[in-house]
Amino acid sequence: MDLYMSGQRKILIAGCLGLAALGLLDRTWAVEHPRSKIHLTAVHGTYSLSVPWDLRNPKVVVPLQVPQTPSVAAVFLGHVKQLSPYEYEVVGGDLKVRRGPNARTFRNIWEQRLVEVGTVVMPKGQEELYFVSEEGDYFQSWHFNLLDPLTSTLITLSYSWGQEEPRAVAKKSDNYNAPGLADERALLEELARDPDYPIPFRKYGAAVSEPSN
Repeated sequence: MDLYMSGQRKILIAGCLGLAALGLLDRTWAVEHPRSKIHLTAVHGTYSLSVPWDLRNPKVVVPLQVPQTPSVAAVFLGHVKQLSPYEYEVVGGDLKVRRGPNARTFRNIWEQRLVEVGTVVMPKGQEELYFVSEEGDYFQSWHFNLLDPLTSTLITLSYSWGQEEPRAVAKKSDNYNAPGLADERALLEELARDPDYPIPFRKYGAAVSEPSN
């Protein structure tokens, strides 16, 4: 009986250690992949950096949960352009934020490709809109954005680099250092470093160039 109980304790301890290891792996994954905090509504495909579009009705609707404010949604409206006699594509677009019967439109909020859109719950408990856009081929620019649907406050962190000069240069929106946007700043800077994004923070020994405040 003692031998049996000893074996049971060993199994229980091993099980607890296994669960602890899994918990540690989950926390490590979350730290290394902060993008896992985002609830993605639309994301780019395998062979394109653009979210998939229905060219007959080029829009992506992102419902938002806002306390005491029913029927809140962000609607991305793509601009369809003719690239050749038989080829059409969404290039740039607008963002409309609907709050009940009211709406605000941000014209030309992305220039070329909308990479992904989703929502994230901020530390204060409110859900905000997260979206990433990108333009360029040999010289790329990536823009990481958060928008508060209650105040329509948009904050943006951008990185640009080229093939011949692979040194990512950061650019921030004019309101980036506003006192009330500390949580948004911290999250954008964390998300941009997720390995799922191609930002070359260090490449060939070069560090990212941060602008002075």
